[in-house]
Amino acid sequence: MADSEVLKRLKDIPFKIQTASLKGRREVLEEIQNVLSTPGITEPAVRFVCRVVASTLHRYRDSTSQSYVKSLLAYLATNHREWTLRNLLPVLLEISEQLKNTATSKSICQSGLYALRWSTVVVQNSLTATEEDGVDYNSLVLSQANLLAVVTAYGDKRKNDKAYSMLHTSWCAISKQRWSKWLEVLVAQAADSGPHVCVAFSALCRHCKQVGDEDTIAQHKTRMLESFIKSLISVKCRPNANYIKGCWDLLHILNCNEVHENLLPALQKAMLRSPETIIQAVGEVMANLDVDLDGIAIDIGKSLIVNLHSKDPWVRDEALAALSRLAQRCSSAAAAQALLDHAFAEYNGAGGKLTSSEDKIAVLNGVSALSSVRVSAEEREQLSSAASAQCARVLDSESHDRTLCGALLALRTWARPRPRPRPPPHLAHILKKNLSAKNTSQVVRIAYMSLLSHVLRDAKAGSGEAAEPETDTLRPLLLSAVDKAVQQPLQHLVVSEGICALASLVLLDKGGSRELLSRAALLPSLLHDRVLAAASDDVLIQVVLLCRTVLEDYPNVASEQNSAVYRAFILVMLSPVKSVRTTAIEEVKSLLAKEDRASLARYLVLKLNEVLEEGKIFSSKEKSPTEEKGSDVTGKMILDCVQALCSYRDYPVVDAQSLAIDVLPSCHHPLVVAVNGRAWHKLVCYLRLEPKKLVGQYANNLKNTYINGYTPNETLSNVVSTLVATNAEVIAGSAIQIALQTLQDAELLRVTRDEYFTYLTPDGELYDKSSVPGNEDSKEMNMKRESKAYSYKDQLEELQLRRELEEKRRKEGKIKEVPLTAKQKEAIKAQLAKESAIRQRLSVVSISTKSGMFWKIKLYK
Repeated sequence: MADSEVLKRLKDIPFKIQTASLKGRREVLEEIQNVLSTPGITEPAVRFVCRVVASTLHRYRDSTSQSYVKSLLAYLATNHREWTLRNLLPVLLEISEQLKNTATSKSICQSGLYALRWSTVVVQNSLTATEEDGVDYNSLVLSQANLLAVVTAYGDKRKNDKAYSMLHTSWCAISKQRWSKWLEVLVAQAADSGPHVCVAFSALCRHCKQVGDEDTIAQHKTRMLESFIKSLISVKCRPNANYIKGCWDLLHILNCNEVHENLLPALQKAMLRSPETIIQAVGEVMANLDVDLDGIAIDIGKSLIVNLHSKDPWVRDEALAALSRLAQRCSSAAAAQALLDHAFAEYNGAGGKLTSSEDKIAVLNGVSALSSVRVSAEEREQLSSAASAQCARVLDSESHDRTLCGALLALRTWARPRPRPRPPPHLAHILKKNLSAKNTSQVVRIAYMSLLSHVLRDAKAGSGEAAEPETDTLRPLLLSAVDKAVQQPLQHLVVSEGICALASLVLLDKGGSRELLSRAALLPSLLHDRVLAAASDDVLIQVVLLCRTVLEDYPNVASEQNSAVYRAFILVMLSPVKSVRTTAIEEVKSLLAKEDRASLARYLVLKLNEVLEEGKIFSSKEKSPTEEKGSDVTGKMILDCVQALCSYRDYPVVDAQSLAIDVLPSCHHPLVVAVNGRAWHKLVCYLRLEPKKLVGQYANNLKNTYINGYTPNETLSNVVSTLVATNAEVIAGSAIQIALQTLQDAELLRVTRDEYFTYLTPDGELYDKSSVPGNEDSKEMNMKRESKAYSYKDQLEELQLRRELEEKRRKEGKIKEVPLTAKQKEAIKAQLAKESAIRQRLSVVSISTKSGMFWKIKLYK
C-alpha cells in the first residue's frame, strides 16, 4: 500500500483518538492496528502512529484505556520492531524530559508511571524474542531513568513499588547481557547529571540483589556513590527528599568505610557551606543507611545541634528530625554521651549565649530527640541518670515557664523506661524539691504532675508494680493538690493540677486504699464537662490515664454505670485534638482486651449513646492552625470510638451479643451513617455473629425499644431501617400493626381546620383574635361561604394579604400599638391557654402520625 493511501486512512486519527468514549478509543486503536497490519506498510506510517499514541498520555487516565494503548504498543514492538524502536524511543525521551522538568504532582506522577509502562512493554516485546539488537540504549535507559525519577519525586510508596516492579519484570524477561547495558549507560553519564541517575542506580541495585548478582553492583559501587554525592549532596539547591528515599537500596549497600571516607566528608562540607539547603537531606541519608554511625555521630551531631536554634523555623524542624534519626543509628554509649554533653553545652552557651526562650526550648527538644539511641539497658540507665542530672540543673537555674516545661518534657523522654521498668532514682527528689518551691507557677506544677504520672504509668506497664519507695514520699504533695482542686472547682489550672495529681496517686496505690476510694467519690467535680472543655491537651491525656487506671484497678467505681469516669472517658475519645483522641483509643483497646471486661465495654457504649443523644459534646481549643475548628465531632471520630469499644472479639457469646445490641444507636448516628451506612453489620460480623440471627434472637427487646417506643428522630429511624432490612420476617409484622393502629386513630378525624392552624401558630401568639372584645382585625368568622361579589376562597386570600401588609407596617413602626384594656388582656390570656392546650393535644397526635407514616414508608421500601 502506498504511503499516501496509508496516511490518508490515518488522517483523522489524531482527532478521533481524543474521544472520551471507551468504546470509541478501542475502535480507534483497533483501526490503527488494522492499518498497520496491511501489506506494504512503511516507516513514515509507524512514525506517525508513535506520535499519535504519545498524545494520549495525558488524556487516557484509566486502566482500560491504557490497556488498549499497551496492546497497540506490543503489536508495534513485535511486528515493526526496528521502526518502533527508532521512532518511539526519542518520543519517550522527549516526554520524560518534559515531565522531569515539571513540578511534581499526583497527575504528573501518574503520567510518568504510564509512560514508564509503555517503555517496559516495548522492552519486553522487542528484546526478548530475537537476538538482534540495533537498540538506542542511551535513549531507552535515560527515558526510563527520567520517568522513574518523576514517579519517585512525588513520594507515593505504592506507585514507587509499582514502577520498580515494571522495570524488574522487564529486566528479568531479557538476558543479563542486555540489561547490563543499563549499567553501562548510567555509568557513562557525568557524576553530576542529576538525581534520575541515582534513582536508576538504586533500582538496579535492588534488582541485582533479588536475582543474586551482587558482584555486578560491587564493581560500580564507587561510581554510584560518587553520582549520589554530586547529584544530591553537593548541590546548590535544596534536593527533593523523596529522591534520597528512592535511593534506599543504594545507601543500604554502603559499608562503614565508604560512609566514613566518602559520604561523611561530603555531608560535613555541605553543612558548612549551606545548612539550610542540605539539612533535610542529611536526615534522610541517616534514615536510609544500614550502618552504625557511632564513629561519625559527634561530627554530624555538632552541626545538627547548632542548627536546632536556627532563625529559620524549617531548618529547626529538619535539624530536630535529623538528630533523632542520627540517634537511632547510634549504638555506642560513649557516642550518645558525647552528643548529650554537646547538646547541654550548646544550651549553656558554648556556641554563644541563648537569649531567646524559643532557642532554649529548641535545644531541649534536641535533648529529647537524643533519647532514641539504641544502647543496652545498663548503658541507657547511665545515660538516663546523666540526662536527669543535667535537666535538674536546668530546672534549678531557669525561671521561664515554657522553658521549664521544655526541660520537663526532655526529662520525661529520658525517664521513659524502655529497657528497665523503674523510674530514675533522682526523679522523686527533683519533683519534691521543685513542687515545694513557692515560686513554681501553676502551669509548671501541672507539668511536674504530668511528668510523674507518665513515668509511673510507664513503670507500671513495664513491671506490673504500682509504686517505688522513692516516689511514695510524694503522696502528701499529691493529696494536697487533689484537696485543693476539690475546694476550688472553678479554678481550671488548680483543677488540672488535681487531675494530674490524682492520676499519679491511683498509680501509686497498691491495693485500692480507703483514702483513695474516698477521693474517688470526688471524681465528678474533677471530671466535669466544663473542666474538660478548658483543659489543655496534656491534661486531657492525664484524664485518659486516670480513667484507664480507675476502671482497671477500682472495681467499686467501675461497677457504677453512671460513674463520671465513663462519661469523661467517652468525651476524651471524641476530643477534636488528634493526639488526645489517639491516646484514648489506644488505652481503651488495651483496657477492654480481657474476657472479663465485657461489662466495662457495655457501660462505655451506653455512655457513648447517651453523649451522642445529648448532642452537647464539649469543644476543645485546637492547637494547630491548620486543623479545622468548625465542628466538634465527625462521623469518622464516632466510628473510630465505636470500633475501639468493640475491638475485642473473644468475649463470651452472650456478652458479645449484648454489646452488639447496645451499640445500635451509636452505629446509626446520622454522622456515622454518612461515613458508613453498614457500620453495624460489619461490626457484628467482626464479633463473629450473624446479624439476621442476632436480630431474631433479640426480637422482643428490639421491638419494645425501637418499635413500640419509637419517637421520630434520625438516629432511631436509621436503627429501624437496619433492623427491617436485616430481618424483615421478625420486625415487619409488629411494624405493620403499629402503623395501622396509628393511622386508624379516631383522634385524627376529630382535628378541625381551626385546630390545625392553631397548632401551626407559634407558641405565645394568638391565632383566633375574634374572641378578643373590640378586636376587628379578623373578620374571618363573619365571612359568608357564598357571596355574589367574592367566593369564599377569594375572601380568605384577601384577608391573608391584609394581615401580611399590617404585619409589615407594624415591623416598620408605621402602626402604633393601641393599649389593651384589662378586659382584653384577660380575654387574650384565656384564649392563649385554650390554644396552648390544643397545641399540646395535637403535638401528641402529630408524633403518633409521623411514626405511623414512617413505618408505612419503610415497609413499602
